[in-house]
Amino acid sequence: NHGTAHLALVGIRSRGIYLAQRIRQAIQSIEGGADIPYGVIAITLFGYTLVQLADQPDLPPDLWLFVVVMIGLYVLAHMTVRALAPNADPVLLPLAALLNGIGFVTISRLDPELARIQAGWTAAGVAAFVLTLMVVRRVRTLERYRYTFLFLGVVALLLPLLPGVGKTINGARLWVGFGPVNFQPGEAAKVLLVIFFAEFHQQDGVRRA
Repeated sequence: NHGTAHLALVGIRSRGIYLAQRIRQAIQSIEGGADIPYGVIAITLFGYTLVQLADQPDLPPDLWLFVVVMIGLYVLAHMTVRALAPNADPVLLPLAALLNGIGFVTISRLDPELARIQAGWTAAGVAAFVLTLMVVRRVRTLERYRYTFLFLGVVALLLPLLPGVGKTINGARLWVGFGPVNFQPGEAAKVLLVIFFAEFHQQDGVRRA
């Protein structure tokens, strides 16, 4: 898709044109085969800086630490992909980084303390990503367990409905509690079901061919 010259963001009343131009530049760098998503990092840093400047006249004191951590995480993820999955789709990692960056900026606007927690979860996610690439060296190995992933995903979706286990927090019965630990099993279910449907549609395409 090379129609990024006409990219527009609908619903943003201020600085929408500038933000659309920055996103277009990031997408063009991805299409051009850029190794490290510098455009994605720039968009995240720009959004984070704007959010912080809305509350105070000076640049946030942790900006440079944030820059170093972000670049370090993305470089680590990129180098791991290059080493362990050289034939992977080059668009997926920059796209995931862009979505994560937009989410971080949104959370930092609502609650800076939650944004720091989200940054920690981003680091944990990158660590899990690296560990997954180290353990699953061949994606085709997952094909043998696709129905297992389907079963685990459905179980994870139904867990909040179990009496004594499911919990209602903020009006939503999406949580599961084990002692002091509360979490949403639906988040894990998303990953499990995506793996199943990816393998299912891949096999369906092979049968039709």
